[in-house]
Amino acid sequence: MDIRCEVANDLAFLRISGRVDTVTAPELEAAVYGAIGQGGVSVVFDLGQVDYLSSSAFRVFIKTQKECRKNDGQAIIQAANPLIMPLFKLSGFDRLFLFTDSDAASRAAI
Repeated sequence: MDIRCEVANDLAFLRISGRVDTVTAPELEAAVYGAIGQGGVSVVFDLGQVDYLSSSAFRVFIKTQKECRKNDGQAIIQAANPLIMPLFKLSGFDRLFLFTDSDAASRAAI
């Protein structure tokens, strides 16, 4: 897994590629808290290059949503790979997050 973080104007973009599983989820969680520490009130998970999500990834997404909501922000799922989008629907998480398809759409949603 590789993560690139960009924080600007209370919005943190986490651009993730590869697999998010039990081994890599702690790295993602550390990146989230690092981004929030840099001023990110809302966090955008750019999943366009992610090819696998385990339940550990969903735990990080939920924890992030709770943390963002404390500061009137939200977690956004952006550009979810069509292969992983069904996981959000099957788990019911599609009702918990805002889904966008681009940086511009994510910025406009905040």
